[in-house]
Order: sequence, then structure tokens, then C-alpha cells
Amino acid sequence: MLVAAHRSFVKKGPLRYWKKRDAASYESVQAFLFNDLIIFGRKQPEGEQYEYVRQLKLQSVEDHADTDEEHRNMFSIFGTAGQMRVSFVCSTATGADKSRWLDALYKCSEQITARVKSMSVALDRAHMGARAGVASHSPAGTHSAPGGTPQLRHARSTS
Repeated sequence: MLVAAHRSFVKKGPLRYWKKRDAASYESVQAFLFNDLIIFGRKQPEGEQYEYVRQLKLQSVEDHADTDEEHRNMFSIFGTAGQMRVSFVCSTATGADKSRWLDALYKCSEQITARVKSMSVALDRAHMGARAGVASHSPAGTHSAPGGTPQLRHARSTS
């Protein structure tokens, strides 16, 4: 689903998407970067329309050193596509373009990591709160207050 309350558009621009790691086979695509997702599309002849190619939920990014003229300005984007963990090897036309893409991707990756950590902390707190609020078994005539401290039950006198 493209529309999500937490999702925001970050950047659009041309990339080369490498189809196979061991071959010099790539496709020129238009990339649409959101704060947690990247979508690749092929530009259509009719104006600003694109044909969907692939998408990836972002997790991290890795810069590649330039090894030769054919393998310049490359980087890998790691994430998930459906239930599978995948990576895409991409490249840009210039070193300046690569720097701009990496800056945007690193920022998105850091935000994702921070959001996951805060969600984890919130879940841990909710779990601990739920555990503290559950009464434990105790001897007759007592009950446990949150935190596990036994408290005496007050009995009414019938006289």
C-alpha cells in the first residue's frame, strides 16, 4: 500500500538498477524515495507517467567503492519485498548524484531505525505494565497488588 499515515515523499530521480550482481546488465529507472520505501518505475512516453518495476521497504544502504569505469557510483539498498529480504544494486550518472541519493537514503534508514527502536521500547513498556498489573496467586486472605507486594484483604464484620 502506497498511502500510509507515517509515509512521506523524500526524493525522485534517475537511477540505474542492476539486474544481476555478476553481469553488467542494468536498467535505467526513475526512483521514487519515500521515508520507508523506494519504488522503481520506467518512464512512459506520455508525459509524467511511469510503469511500475519494483519496490522495496527500506532497511539500510551500503556504499560501494568505484572499481572501474563501468562500476562507478554504485550502492546497495537493503530491505524487504513482500516477505523476502532483498537488496538492489543501483548506480547514478555522477558522483554528486550518488552523494545526494546516499544522503537521502542514510537519513531514511536512520529514521526507520529510530522508529523501530521507539516502537520496541513502547512495546516493552506496555508488556512490563501488563505484567505488573496482573495479580499473582497468593495464600488465602491476601492478594497481590501491582508490583507483587501482598496486601491483606479487609473482611467486614457482621456483628
